[in-house]
Amino acid sequence: MSGPASRGTVYRCPVCGAELFVVNGGAGDFDPHCCNTDMLPLRRKARFYVCPICKAEVASFQRVNGKFEPFCCGVPMEPAA
Repeated sequence: MSGPASRGTVYRCPVCGAELFVVNGGAGDFDPHCCNTDMLPLRRKARFYVCPICKAEVASFQRVNGKFEPFCCGVPMEPAA
């Protein structure tokens, strides 16, 4: 499966369960493989956050229990556009 990469898309290997997510999308054909097979896109997407002070970015692509609230420079990070 190839096509443009979309920021935040999460892919999983159906053989070993390895996951990756796209940090920056592009216009080229993105065709991730693992264990000699196509990786499959998942319905969930990574969530990106940015620090309003220093502009550092983080991404969360798997939620466990509780609410994820990243902080940087002593303030809450904001959802990235």
